[in-house]
Amino acid sequence: MPKITRREYEELYENAGIKNYQLRDLTDIELIHGYDLTLLPGYEELSTENKKLFEETVVRLFNGHGLDTRKDLLPKCVHYVEEINFYKFIEEEDCNLVIGQEVYSLIKNRNGKYVHKKRIHRFTYEKGIPFKECKTYSKTYLRFELKGVWYHFTEAHEWY
Repeated sequence: MPKITRREYEELYENAGIKNYQLRDLTDIELIHGYDLTLLPGYEELSTENKKLFEETVVRLFNGHGLDTRKDLLPKCVHYVEEINFYKFIEEEDCNLVIGQEVYSLIKNRNGKYVHKKRIHRFTYEKGIPFKECKTYSKTYLRFELKGVWYHFTEAHEWY
């Protein structure tokens, strides 16, 4: 969307019948911001539950920003992911040392089980220790990327 003045931006909201400048749904985001978030990479691979979680949370996320910030938000992708953290116990220090992390986008197969589709992130914190020698812990979450920042969406329609 081309750069517009704040007043022009406010008029988009007002013309859509949104006098309080609070978006109601994805249709409002498309109408005012020009983003059809259902076309984001990863959206079609989300389960029905995760699409609903995404839709409700992304509206809250946009509304959580002021109009001047909101008009510059640029969505990039959304994925249901598994984050795998690799760690090794270090006896000398009596603690676990995080070695690295991988994040995979997940999709449901025909049996309804989530499987890895594609690795979207890999980072090594400690070089020289292969991941295969490490123990792991993992978690899954809905990941939304906006202006280069990863947002983790929670079941309570919040983000961090």
